[in-house]
Amino acid sequence: MRREYNLEDLYSGFDCKEFEEDLTALQENIDLLYEYAKDDFGSSEDINGKLNIYIQMSEEIVNAYTKLTSYCYLRYYANSDDREAIGFVGQIEQIYAKYIEAEALFKKWLKGANPNSEELEWTEGLKAYSYYIKSKTDEAKHTLGDKEEYLISSMKSVGSDAWRNLYYELFSSLQVEVKVKDKVERVPFSVAESMLANGSKEEKQRIFKAELEALKSIENISATCLNNIKQEALILSKIRGYDSILEETAAKSKMDLQTLELAMSKLQENLPILQKYYKVKAKAMGYPQGLPFYEIISVKLENNKKFTLDEAKDLIVESVNDFSIPMAKFMERAFNSGWIDSEVRSKKFQGNFCMPILPIKQIRVSTNFTEDISSILSLAHELGHGYHFYCMREESILNSEVPMAIIETPSIFSTTVVNNALMKNANAKLQIELLGFDLDCIIGDILVMYSRYIFEKQLFEARRNKILTAAELNNLMISAQNQAFGDSLDENYLNQYAWITKSQYYNADNNFYNFPYIFGDLLSKVFYAMYLEKGQEFVNKYERFLAGSGKGDLRDILRIVDIDINNPGFWDNTYKIIGDMIDRYIGM
Repeated sequence: MRREYNLEDLYSGFDCKEFEEDLTALQENIDLLYEYAKDDFGSSEDINGKLNIYIQMSEEIVNAYTKLTSYCYLRYYANSDDREAIGFVGQIEQIYAKYIEAEALFKKWLKGANPNSEELEWTEGLKAYSYYIKSKTDEAKHTLGDKEEYLISSMKSVGSDAWRNLYYELFSSLQVEVKVKDKVERVPFSVAESMLANGSKEEKQRIFKAELEALKSIENISATCLNNIKQEALILSKIRGYDSILEETAAKSKMDLQTLELAMSKLQENLPILQKYYKVKAKAMGYPQGLPFYEIISVKLENNKKFTLDEAKDLIVESVNDFSIPMAKFMERAFNSGWIDSEVRSKKFQGNFCMPILPIKQIRVSTNFTEDISSILSLAHELGHGYHFYCMREESILNSEVPMAIIETPSIFSTTVVNNALMKNANAKLQIELLGFDLDCIIGDILVMYSRYIFEKQLFEARRNKILTAAELNNLMISAQNQAFGDSLDENYLNQYAWITKSQYYNADNNFYNFPYIFGDLLSKVFYAMYLEKGQEFVNKYERFLAGSGKGDLRDILRIVDIDINNPGFWDNTYKIIGDMIDRYIGM
């Protein structure tokens, strides 16, 4: 089976006719839209007609932009030495900056035009875009003038985007010196992570220390990248009129700040339930001082069976088939169509991701497949994202912006389905192991993500007043881990460099990309409980939920699956489900 993704359905190369034509068309269409916006958005006459024209032109532009940049970034993430790819990204972003300027004119016009939302619901040609228009009207309140938006968009390529690319290049090239059979070898960071997950106690401790030593070599440059990215985010948030980055993030996430605060307060209230699991586990594993941090993030099954990629495909597809045949067929297609880059290699992006390519109704997945069960579940996670996007394939790309709190739910739910399918066919010993693995993943994920959430809040507060040194960032991270995990971890083996290993911090436009995992972990368990209770009735609602997830606020979308996210009782029930899982595991 192919181990690198195939990009031929996008373009055969930067010099192919299709790429050149799409790039030219992007430039021409943006110029046309800008002139239209400049000339026709001076009055509130014929609101619906102007909306129709703007949406049709925008849809064509965003499709072309998405197709072009997807190809560039997929090439770059596959090989950070691909300077041609990153060069074209800069060129495309400069062209697209004028679209941002046109969009600013559109939003400025929307403020005065104030389209009638009820009328849009029954206006032919616009009713499918009513939520898109509403969200753009809301964004208009925080949009600057067209010249300012154009300047911001133009400068990002030499600002936060450039710092982010420097970080990616730095981290993707990082090598760790590890001892293998009495010989020291330099391996990519992702390989060291796999070795850590599968090592003995002594090997894990040694590899963890080697990773920290390697990360220390890039801490100062990484700190510079992070400081500049976060400062840009702070500046832009302030001039757009937000009280805080968190308020802006909630707005962009299509949720009330109160909803996010309720979720975080309920998490803090239930920390003892989650920490209890790690205290029990630490004693069982012979760690009297608490678990080392690496035992949290390197979870694995004791079953050391190795799987080929073909075996991984069969396991995932067969597991998902009992839940949803369309979902299983989609995942099989992803494997067979060359949509997955699973190879472990230097210069490749170290993390896992799924990139939707809605203009061609496809996805691409990048993961580091290390032949163990954890990498199989990582594949299931990314393919869960993929099925989400596949369910949205008939929607306009303008209706594809999903609330952040929903983004990670289908992916984590996918791993839940696969893991529970494995448990059904396992013997008693393996069932205990699989349940423990499931708890390791969900509780570890929630607490790690909560520590990142705390870290990012503290980082933004501190960055308002000063540039933080690497040492200060390390201290913030240690403090955040202590707050999230309490005394369940060994304070001598925390990870002060967790702010380097997670790329989510290095995006000025997408801050606090940690709480979506918390929502995803919790919602996935509730979803699975609902599936066990209601069967196919829930599956039907779930697929409608995925298909419509870009066309509503968080509360409205979750109502499709009968969830009131602002009801404190919902959160209490969720933690009861997890608490019951912990008690069942302890009692086995």
